[in-house]
Amino acid sequence: YAYVIRIEGSLNAGHQALFQRAVRRARADGAVLVMAFDTPGGELTRMRQFAAAVDAEVDAGLPIVGFVDDQALSAGTWIAIATRSLYMRTRATMGAATAIQITPRGVEPAAEKFASAYRAWVRAWADEHGRDPLLSQAMIDMDTAVIRVRVDGVEELISGQEWDDLNARGEAPERIATVVPDTELLTVTGAEAIEYGFADALAETVDDVLAKEGLAGATWEELEFSRSEEWLSKLWDMRLLFLFLGLFFGYVEMKVPGFGVPGILSLAAFTVMFAGQYLVGVADVPHIVLAALGVILVAVELFLVPGIGRAHV
Repeated sequence: YAYVIRIEGSLNAGHQALFQRAVRRARADGAVLVMAFDTPGGELTRMRQFAAAVDAEVDAGLPIVGFVDDQALSAGTWIAIATRSLYMRTRATMGAATAIQITPRGVEPAAEKFASAYRAWVRAWADEHGRDPLLSQAMIDMDTAVIRVRVDGVEELISGQEWDDLNARGEAPERIATVVPDTELLTVTGAEAIEYGFADALAETVDDVLAKEGLAGATWEELEFSRSEEWLSKLWDMRLLFLFLGLFFGYVEMKVPGFGVPGILSLAAFTVMFAGQYLVGVADVPHIVLAALGVILVAVELFLVPGIGRAHV
């Protein structure tokens, strides 16, 4: 028996909640969990949390199988390779995982300080899961060229920088082909993913995936978003609005005597924001306790110790 969940669209809180529910069901029933991917990616923080959660369950013995049904791009790539085994449709794609940031000027590449740390994480994550670190870096770094060469009759992949260094020393091996130039991000199709070791086999349907897992003819059930998971996703998407409302009504409360409606609205906004983050797993109990302590100290400053004093945090 197997459960199937679909990670479709941009990664959001609902996907994480759906995954957690599917894990509980699969554990209880001794079932295989198939994650079908059709995602352009999402926030890096969410990706690392989600990928770590998948990795932890696989390490604990839960059979989680990945299936790139259409695309697992950007952040979706690193979640997909955390599964125990990974299958792709022939026309599916993986890669194009460069980090970006949204600024007042629009969408731009991430600052080099962050990009450098991201490259190191990607190489380590890929190596840990049996995927080629060099090709993984080529998926996120447009300056990384990958060249296929033959050394002593054996084909291998080297970076463009390694090729230049070998040429400079007069030791360049036989060059076979350029896998990706230093002007493009690497994105692979299903067949290419098999060739480069990023996927284990091709599969066109969930039934094909299960057959290749030794479960031919097995019954499977697709788990869809529950109403609460849909609301959780909306709460996460609106977190900045609730943060703004909490700060705005808090400011209004400080400008009027006593404690009234603005203070209640401020507390309600912060409560909803932290409740959503707690349910997603971004905020844990210590974070909420610290936030509550901050509110209490501000209240002490306002009502018990007039003026600017030591009660601020």
